Amino acid sequence: FDDAPQLDEGIRIALVGKRNAGKSTMVNALAGAERVIVSEQEGTTRDSVDVRVEVAGQVFTIIDTAGVRKRKSVKQDIEYYSTHRALRSVRRADVCLLMIDATVPISQVDRQLVNEIVKHHRPTVVVVNKWDLTENQVTLKKDDDTPQSVYADYLDRELKGLSFAPIAFTSAIDG
Repeated sequence: FDDAPQLDEGIRIALVGKRNAGKSTMVNALAGAERVIVSEQEGTTRDSVDVRVEVAGQVFTIIDTAGVRKRKSVKQDIEYYSTHRALRSVRRADVCLLMIDATVPISQVDRQLVNEIVKHHRPTVVVVNKWDLTENQVTLKKDDDTPQSVYADYLDRELKGLSFAPIAFTSAIDG
């Protein structure tokens, strides 16, 4: 196998987040094609999957990870190993995209992922997914507030340690 040609991995980007945050849908949107299985059923992605994408001559390897759950909620060996591989993907990535589901509150699982990212000093973008479902539900406090600024303040309070990270508001299903 030493003579086999090696594909350029490019920049490795790990998508990490809770179950059903839209990680696989985002991978397909970034790839511009159905590359991984997407389902509304939780736990569809059970292992980390590398998807190689080329955009304008730049190569990226997008690592689609299994959704992470609370440790006490992990009931089967397969869930344990899925979570372990997702956390390991943070360590092997050059950049992390922390997928936040805008339709549910920030949880202990989100904080656990932030701790893992910070512990390994990974550049990170916080991706607030499903924004199209919640944008009009954010309560503005001042006249010059925007839904994005209010939610960004909420993230700063809830996700300690990621104040350096840019925030992207997206809808993966809409591309």
